[in-house]
Amino acid sequence: MKRIVLTALILVSFLSYAYAQEITEYKAKVEVAAESALQQEISLTIFNNHDTALTELSYPFAGEVRTLGVYDSFGDLDVSFAYKGGKTYISGVFRKPLPPGKNYTITYKFIAPKQIEPQGGDAYLLSTTHYLLANVRNFELAIVLPEGYGLMKPGAIPEPTKVSSDGRKVIVSWDVREPIPPWLKEFKVAVRYEWLGWYFNYYILIALGIALGLIYAYKYIKEEEISLADLLDRKKYLIDKIEILKDDEQAILKLIVEQDGIDQREIQRKTGFSKTKVSKILSELEKRGNIRKEPYGRRNKIFLTDKIK
Repeated sequence: MKRIVLTALILVSFLSYAYAQEITEYKAKVEVAAESALQQEISLTIFNNHDTALTELSYPFAGEVRTLGVYDSFGDLDVSFAYKGGKTYISGVFRKPLPPGKNYTITYKFIAPKQIEPQGGDAYLLSTTHYLLANVRNFELAIVLPEGYGLMKPGAIPEPTKVSSDGRKVIVSWDVREPIPPWLKEFKVAVRYEWLGWYFNYYILIALGIALGLIYAYKYIKEEEISLADLLDRKKYLIDKIEILKDDEQAILKLIVEQDGIDQREIQRKTGFSKTKVSKILSELEKRGNIRKEPYGRRNKIFLTDKIK
């Protein structure tokens, strides 16, 4: 009888601590750790809305917990815990007293066993519960499915706020803002998921693209008998290529390569060719798709085409 009374007093003490301060943010991330267990990371941001400093926080978490770690931004914290009535009550002492009007964040990491049930074949049912006490203002929950798995239909209860992916894994999320409805004070989630098979992710596609690009570049360099340095030096490579043109055409096209957007009169001045000759050669190059003209006042500016670039 004395043990029952003592346990009841401890639980009442835990709950009184939990309600003694405002929790502005409850953020939870849940990942599958094993066939029947979940790896949970829960961060609680506490705001001291009282007139005196706070020294600890006690909070209930669903089920039993294993490999428990509790810490703040500076490192591990000392904690005590008790399991009762399907809940684990964890009490953590603050590193230093929290003054009135200040925030403090505590993070809990633990394994929650017996949270996943096989549904036959490659299907599973994941269940998790989070207690949103009266002083919780905002709640976020993200459940990360194992790689290669996806949601079944119906996939999640209650309806998630968002279903997304990090490129490898499906993420099911809930985001509940203040005021939290009374029926959500015990936030129970059920997620049904199944094996979809391995698939290419974004990283694999990027790597594949780079590999194909390198193969193409190697073949191109080998066939064209040019060095990699020449390939990277666009101007030098273009100039070498236009040597197959007539001398007059070469002279003009080299100027355009060196100064893309050159004034037509500047070409006349630098080559010493007549206005008629420059105009004729430019018209021929334009027909072949080597250059394009753009009016600039009463003059033309000459550019290389994308094809040549």
